[in-house]
Formats: sequence, structure tokens, C-alpha cells
Amino acid sequence: MCLPLLERRARGCIRSVLAGRGRRSNFVENSASRLQGLSWIEHEVGTAQDLQRWQRTLLLVVVAVLACTGLVTFWLIGELRAASRNVSYAHAERVIDADGVEIALFARSASARGFLLSGDPLFLEHRVAAKAELARRLDALQGQSDAHSLANIRALVGRLDATSDRAITRYSSAPDEARKIWENEARPVQDQLAKRVGQLVSVERAAFSTARDQAAAAWRRTSMLLAVLLVGVALLLTALFYGYARATRALLARQKAEQEHATFQLLEQVPVGIFVLTAKGDPYYANQHAQKLLGRGVVKASPGQLAETYGAYEAGTERLYPADRLPVVRALAGEVTECTDIEIHRGDEVVPLHVVGAPVYDAKGLLLYAVAGFQDVRELQRVAMRDSLTGLANRAAITQIYSRERATSARAQRPFAVALIDLDRFKSINDTHGHASGDDVLRRTAAAVTGSLRRSDAVGRWGGEELVVLLPNTDRIGAGHALEKVLADVRVLEFVGKGGAKFSVTFSAGAVVATPNESLDEAIARADILLYEAKDAGRDRVNVGRVLET
Repeated sequence: MCLPLLERRARGCIRSVLAGRGRRSNFVENSASRLQGLSWIEHEVGTAQDLQRWQRTLLLVVVAVLACTGLVTFWLIGELRAASRNVSYAHAERVIDADGVEIALFARSASARGFLLSGDPLFLEHRVAAKAELARRLDALQGQSDAHSLANIRALVGRLDATSDRAITRYSSAPDEARKIWENEARPVQDQLAKRVGQLVSVERAAFSTARDQAAAAWRRTSMLLAVLLVGVALLLTALFYGYARATRALLARQKAEQEHATFQLLEQVPVGIFVLTAKGDPYYANQHAQKLLGRGVVKASPGQLAETYGAYEAGTERLYPADRLPVVRALAGEVTECTDIEIHRGDEVVPLHVVGAPVYDAKGLLLYAVAGFQDVRELQRVAMRDSLTGLANRAAITQIYSRERATSARAQRPFAVALIDLDRFKSINDTHGHASGDDVLRRTAAAVTGSLRRSDAVGRWGGEELVVLLPNTDRIGAGHALEKVLADVRVLEFVGKGGAKFSVTFSAGAVVATPNESLDEAIARADILLYEAKDAGRDRVNVGRVLET
């Protein structure tokens, strides 16, 4: 029930750790936040009283469902009755249309016969009206009644129209002959037509009776099925509620175990060691990262034996770390603490740790766990000394390297060159192709620069698109040759920007030989002057002083 929420909190903890790597203060805050997040294990599971409250809610829901089911059932019955009536009405309309055909046919024939007997033109007007009514009724039956019967009726109507029209036309010149045409030719057709229409009427009346009986039977069957369905739904919901009530206690225990397992599985993905004690002080859980740093997994030990069991010592000494100062032990007393003066001795290897300890409580404020999160200080330092985009040494790291190499070069009385590289027109690359392309240019250019130099040389990102190159045992001329080689390798790089447009980059560089007492900032300031002289001379070149080398 609460697993998705628990997973979101744990995943948020993982993201917070990844975002805070390399910054000790953030590591402390993120670790404490993540460890406190474990309290959701018990809080989300709830208590037996909570589940009983859910049972009462479920009962109300069941009653509401039954009431709604009944209402829907009666509504469906009403709809079925309406549909049955509609079917009956449709067949009744067809019967009326069939009767209308019969009446219109009689009126049409009677009008023609009346004109031939009396010569009154009013009968012809009645005949036209009857003819139109006949056509309308036949059109209404089209597509509903038997197509073959309607086709025969239409054919007979056509024949009757032809003989009747011929008799009416002949009436003005020879009335007796016109009457004979009617008696000898039109009447037989009229009799056939009357027979066909009579059959049509009989068929439609039979169909109407059948449809009415079928609709009534369907309504009775459906009403019975709906009633059975209603009873079935009621029984099913009752059974579900009964089963839920019986499974409440087992569900509570299983849910807690599943939530706990899910949380610990997620903690396996955290790049921080996590070590958990129960409220009684027994080691309970250690993720893979913790086992790697400690050199072993969960071992049964009392809180006072943890330092000896896992080889925890005070930094720089051979004294076991006092148990009452261990953050995870102090967490048993409800304290949130951290320490950086602890080391793990694993044979000949010493692992300095930064440890955070915090208590984890349930919703009632009772202690559930004491948890410690820890990282290798060396890893934190390594991450802190790298530029995240290019992987080069960052400003702090390159400054340390410079101080070390300058002292070494001064003792050995060897030249030590410092160069500053600035990518040409880098802002226009960002403006034209976007910052993603700009980042790609920085990464690949940094790799090309590093690959073109010696393993003893050092490259760092000074800021923005500026790179610093340290060249031990290299004079001004040697630095120029080395940088010209680097520039040639950078020129051949091909990049793909917005819309698939291809482009390349160049850089301008200034190089100086550092003096024994000169700081890196001072050497960079001198190299920066030469760099801007190279920019003013047209870019895409290296300037080592005196003469601009192109």
C-alpha cells in the first residue's frame, strides 16, 4: 500500500547523495536526511487500529457499492424495457406502412375506375394523391421488409400505371374502349397487386407479433439475470470483506517485512556505506558499500564490541575507537552525530572514514534503528579535486600540483613551463549550437590536450573555456613545440552541432617559464598576457614570448 511512496523517498535519498558527493557538509546533511527516511518503514505500515479503521471504511464502501449496483440494475431494466418498446414500435410502423400501401393501392384504383365511369377530373386528382401516398409507403418499407416482395409490388405498380394511363388517355376519344382496356388489362394486374400487398401485410403483422413476444421474453430473461447478478455481487463483496478481515493481522506483519526489504534493496544502490543496528544494539544490516569499506558483513556483536569487531581505530593511532563515541552507538541514545577521526584497519590498508550516525523512530516516537552512513575520505577528496565536466584536475588540484612540481624543479634546477589555453570564439559556439555542444567541445578538447602531452605533464581546468598546462623540465622553446603539437591535434577534431552542422575549434595559448618563488596565479597572469597577444595576432596560435609563432 505504501511501497511506491517509500521507493520515491529512498530514490530521492540516492539522488541527494549523488548530488552531494565531494562536499563534506552536504554529505552530512544528505546522510542524516536519508537515514531519517527509514522511519517511513513503520510509519507507512500503520498500526492494527489503522487497519480496523480501514475495515470500517471498507464496510461502508461495500454498502455503497451494493446500493449503487441496485440502482444501476433498475436503470438497466428500464433501459431494456424502453429498447423492447422501441423494437415493437418499429415493427408496428412497418405494419402501418403495409396497411397504408394496401389503402393507397385501393384508392388509386378506385380513383382511376371512377374517372372512367363518370369522366369527373376530380378523380384524377385523387389518383395522383393516392399514387404519391403509395410511393411514400413503399419507400418507408424499403430496407425493412422483404426486398423481393417489394420489387414485385413495384413492378406490378408500374404495369398498372401503364395500363391505367393508357385507358385514361383513350377515354377522351373512345370511353367504351377505355373501359374495356381497364377491365381486360388493368384489373388483372390490380388483382395480382392486391394479392401481393395482402401477403406483405400478413407478413408484417406476423413479424410484429413475433418481435413483441421476443422482446417480452428477452425482458423477462434479462430481469432474471440482473437479479442473479445483483445477488452474486452482494455475495462476492461480502466474501471479500470477510477475507480482508481475517487477513488483517497477517497482512500487517508481511507488509512491514516487505517494506523493510524494499528499503534495504534500494539502499544497496546508495554510493554510501549504510550500517544499521536494532533498537537493542544488535547489528542488523550493512549494504554492499559498507561491507566493502568495513571488510566484512553483519557480525553478531554488542555495541561495546563494534570497534574491535570491525577494526575501527582513532585516526593515526593504534587505539581502538571508544565505543561510546561511535556515531552509531550514540544514535542508540537518540543523538545525531558525525566524526572524521576514525579509521578502519584492514590488514595493511588503512581506510579513513567520515561517519554520520542518526536514530530512526516510528510514528509513535519509539526507537526502531540506529543507523550510520559513512564514506571513504580519500574518495571524497578525489572527487573534490576533479572537474565534473572534463574530468581534468580542478583549480584547487592544479594549484597543489603546481606547488609540488615547482619545488621539485627548483631543487633540481630544471625549467618548469606553465601555459594557459583559451578556446577561440567559444561563446559563439554556445550561442550557435547550444551549451550541450559547448560541453562536448570542452570534454573532447580536454581529452585531446591530455592525450597529446607527456604522462609527466598535468592539465587542469582553470575556469570556463580556459585550461592550464604544467610542463615540468620544459623551457620556453620546448613548451612552444609541445603546445603546437597539441594545437594541431585539436584542429583536426570534428564536431557536430545544431541541425547536423559540422565545425572545428582552435585555441590561443600563452606559455611562460615559472620562477622558483612565483605562485601559480602570478605565472598564469604572465601567460595570460601572452595569450591575449596571440588573440590580437589572429588567434589559432601559440605565443611563448618575444616572437609570435604561427
